[in-house]
Amino acid sequence: WTGDPDAVAPSPTFTLLNRHQTPRGLIHHFDVYRLCGFDELEAAGGRDLLFDPQALSFVEWVDRLDVEDLEQLRLDIRLRGELRTIHVSATGPGPARIAELLRARLGDDPRTS
Repeated sequence: WTGDPDAVAPSPTFTLLNRHQTPRGLIHHFDVYRLCGFDELEAAGGRDLLFDPQALSFVEWVDRLDVEDLEQLRLDIRLRGELRTIHVSATGPGPARIAELLRARLGDDPRTS
């Protein structure tokens, strides 16, 4: 998305949110591990940013928000030594199409599903 293969996007572990302006648009990168639900994100002013139609939002630990009916593309990445296993899933028609394209791109590699 940045056009720079060496770009680094550190996790916003202690700040809740990092914003990245890229040539293709704005990215809101959340880490909600320290939150106990969507109400806490909303109290911190994150609701509008999460659903900003002009940006792409990435959320680490999205399960902590406990939000029903949230359209999402989910990538679960497990690390075991040098091996990475990627599981792609989606809810909603837009994310489902992206998940389908990602699965096609990842191919039949046994390390992905």
